[in-house]
Amino acid sequence: GNASKRGEEVFQIATTTKHWTGYSNPDNGNDRTDATVPEWMLKRFFIPSVTAALAEKTSSVMLNSGTMNKIPGHAYKERIENLLRTTLGFDGFCLSDYEDVQNLFAKHKVAANLDEAVSMAFSSGLDMAMAPWDLTIAQSIFRQVQSGKIPQSLVDQSVRRILKAKKDAGIFEKPFGFPQNAATVGSAGDRAVAQRAVEESVTLLKNSNNVLPFSNDTKKTVLVTGLWTQSLTLQNGGWTWQWQGSLQESTFAGRGSTILQGIQKKASSIGWDVKSFQGVGPNGRLGDYDQAIAAAGQCDYIVVAIGERPYAEMLNNIYDLALSDALGGFVTALKQAAGAKPVILLMIQGRQRTSQAAFSAADAILYGYLPGSEGGAGIANLLFGTVNPSGKLPFDYISQTGQRHLQYGSFAHTPLWDFGHGLSYTTFSISNISTTAEDDKFELKDPKNQFLDVSVTVENTGKVRGKEVIILSMTELFSETPAPQQLPMTKRFTKVELNPGQRRRLTFKLNGSDFRYSIPASGAVQPLNISARIGTNVKSPVSLVISFTTNLPVTSWPESLPENMPENITRPSAFLAPDAAPP
Repeated sequence: GNASKRGEEVFQIATTTKHWTGYSNPDNGNDRTDATVPEWMLKRFFIPSVTAALAEKTSSVMLNSGTMNKIPGHAYKERIENLLRTTLGFDGFCLSDYEDVQNLFAKHKVAANLDEAVSMAFSSGLDMAMAPWDLTIAQSIFRQVQSGKIPQSLVDQSVRRILKAKKDAGIFEKPFGFPQNAATVGSAGDRAVAQRAVEESVTLLKNSNNVLPFSNDTKKTVLVTGLWTQSLTLQNGGWTWQWQGSLQESTFAGRGSTILQGIQKKASSIGWDVKSFQGVGPNGRLGDYDQAIAAAGQCDYIVVAIGERPYAEMLNNIYDLALSDALGGFVTALKQAAGAKPVILLMIQGRQRTSQAAFSAADAILYGYLPGSEGGAGIANLLFGTVNPSGKLPFDYISQTGQRHLQYGSFAHTPLWDFGHGLSYTTFSISNISTTAEDDKFELKDPKNQFLDVSVTVENTGKVRGKEVIILSMTELFSETPAPQQLPMTKRFTKVELNPGQRRRLTFKLNGSDFRYSIPASGAVQPLNISARIGTNVKSPVSLVISFTTNLPVTSWPESLPENMPENITRPSAFLAPDAAPP
């Protein structure tokens, strides 16, 4: 939110919050399908993030392309006009995603024709329809205003909201923005930021016997295989150059580096040799498959990348999260040929996929997400130890494909890797946890200006410099609402970089909005017992238990941190106290 707002102010960028609401929680896991979102889930998971965006004055909100509780997002007046605008106070404009107005009759079948769909969407709160190259919606509005079915005042209201957003972005004063900046796109500075993003986010999931980083005590030979190591198209994924991603490697000519090129550059700088074969691709075995397997027995390190082809949205809905047997079998065959030589698996994909064979065979696993054009250089730095991994999983990683529909925190499954998991080449300790709650009791008297501080000391106990993410999560120990309310919820997080032996004292600040847990229909607030965890993931041991009470009605609580707070507190991280020795 803060970053988006700064972008608006400096670069005349109007931000859009999407999708309102429930879009990210489809029942069957597929794009643009129904999401069942009960009231407790709406309040706990969806409203807080949107409220934070509204507090930063987001310009527009895009509506849910699917349905929520069987009601199409573009016809859900109660959620748009009553909740988003009246209750949450949004005064910007609402827009559709691609052809979602037409889908009210073409897909959802809640309207008999286009005119009914247009009338339904705009009377429910829509202001702008995304339908490029198509004038039928505009023509329908014109006809229905003339006939009196759509009030002229409704059109005026939508136009006024859109013009206000343009005015606030400075478009009337400076309609062409900053054209001189076009020449800087793809500059060395831009590429350096992109590479840093790779180095900060790629997640080390497994590192048996500390096979990573590469040991450079003697000359080595590295095998680099899997088509994903030689393809910028596969590194970038969908929505790169075009909707479903670029189909031609030539598109990226002179832009970035493949994983193979990144490893070759690092290896040549220290006199190592690199062998490369494609081996497998998205469709299975390639022509040099056998050569790749044979080379594995002749090399000191085997780096193999597998994953998916570029994709985006509903055209790439899948019904099985397992990768093909050909990909898992390739990694297994490489390990059998390599023997004791370590096999490092790179996962290049935009969503979690499973391969029990590959995960078991690999000695180390790096989850690369979609690293983009600078992925080659960034991943090479992680492999060779130039950069210490510090990325963390932003989701629970399922342990088997049958868990496709299970959600974060579900009691019905144990993840293969937990939300927040991510290894490092060093070690960290957490100690001296304290809170400003007297006798671990916190009575909320001033929701806007009263804070609860939770402090912790973090120390690098290893031998190399590294970064660690510290997460403060909270769980309600019991409530009137059953188990779903008791999921660990991340409230604050921050990343700290420490030298070996260095310690830092961190202080996380909480206010009334962080204690919005069980709110019965009466609006009364029941006393809460909250367990707080401070560690590297939400499964860290319970650090302390806080007894929370208040006599204030819930309507007096802030929905988010107040705007007049220091900027470094409003961000979703931590207020960092100056470096200090622990007490």
